[in-house]
Amino acid sequence: MHNHPIIKKIQQSGYLPEIPKAFGETLSMLLKPYEFCMDECIEKLATVPNLEQTLIKALNYNKHLGREFVTLKDAVLYLGAKNTRMISIVYITKLLLPTSKGRSEIFDRKKYWKHCIGTSLASYMIAAETGLCDRERIFTYGLIHDIGITVLDICLPDYLDRIYEMQLQKKTAPDNCGKNTYGRNNPHGNRNVDMRKMGFAGGNH
Repeated sequence: MHNHPIIKKIQQSGYLPEIPKAFGETLSMLLKPYEFCMDECIEKLATVPNLEQTLIKALNYNKHLGREFVTLKDAVLYLGAKNTRMISIVYITKLLLPTSKGRSEIFDRKKYWKHCIGTSLASYMIAAETGLCDRERIFTYGLIHDIGITVLDICLPDYLDRIYEMQLQKKTAPDNCGKNTYGRNNPHGNRNVDMRKMGFAGGNH
């Protein structure tokens, strides 16, 4: 997969953000709340950019708590594993999403984000109803399941516009458009870009 021409073009674009490996390791740890050591988790959380300051600032803002929080450990012990997990997952997931609005010209981002959010909400509701999987985990996966599209929007906007234009003209599924454009089936394949470097074992989410 790393030799795929799209992966190479994304890496050479200069727009792909550097995300530390601890990012994925921390998220994976938080998604298994009964299997991690709290001290190890706090150590991992400390590597997430600005998370410690954000948690401490938020807790100290509430004067009704009657105490001052100084360290990340203070905040985590006060919030408890479940609350820390939920807050951290939201915060870390936000880091996955670009601050840039994208560079493509005709791609419909509004429709794309409605799809991602709708998938997250539907997945959360199904998980809550069936109890077959973790609700927060599936919500996170739903939100970023098409993150490869976001990567294309930032790194290869012309390619994404070409796929979208072909889809509109020929009513062709995005996967087939990607195959027609570059000779291989790949508009979603870029989700694997550096995922192992981020600490995700499988590199597929």
